[in-house]
Amino acid sequence: MDTISLSQSLHLIAWFCIAFLIFILALIARFYESSSGEKTRYQFYAIPVLTLGFASARYASLNRWGGDWVGDGLSFIGGATLLGLCLFLYRQMTKQGHH
Repeated sequence: MDTISLSQSLHLIAWFCIAFLIFILALIARFYESSSGEKTRYQFYAIPVLTLGFASARYASLNRWGGDWVGDGLSFIGGATLLGLCLFLYRQMTKQGHH
C-alpha cells in the first residue's frame, strides 16, 4: 500500500485553505448581491476552486510543486479567474467604473 508523502499532504492542505478563502469570498459576493440587488456572479467562484483543486491533485499525483504544463495551466486559469472575479467584486462594491 502506498503512503502519502509530506509534499502530497501539503498540496492538499494548501488547496483546502485556498478553497476555504475562496468560499468566504463567494459568501461575501452573495451577501452583497442579496443586499444591494446587483449581480456579483458569486456562482463563478466555483471555477477557481475546481481548477486549482485539479491542479493540486495533479501536482500531488506527480509529487511535484510545478513544472507540469497541465498543472501549471490549471493553476493559471484558476488564478486568473479568481483575480478577475475579485476585481469585478471590488469594482462593484466600491462603485469604481460606474460614472
